[in-house]
Amino acid sequence: MPSFNDLPLVLTPHETAKILRCGKSTIYEQLRCNKIRHLRLGKRILIPRASLLSILKLEGENNDGLRPQQNHD
Repeated sequence: MPSFNDLPLVLTPHETAKILRCGKSTIYEQLRCNKIRHLRLGKRILIPRASLLSILKLEGENNDGLRPQQNHD
């Protein structure tokens, strides 16, 4: 996997999904809700590399990457 600085300045939704290890539909949903900063050039959607850091930083601040434990009682 390339380092963050090796990534292109803008990414497609497909590339973003691959890097974040999630589905393309998840990325498109986040784009639709404006939760991921992006640019539209005609029909193309481009996601700035810096948006990836914002996404990861916000997720980390929201829940520290930890899932709540479920009680199985």
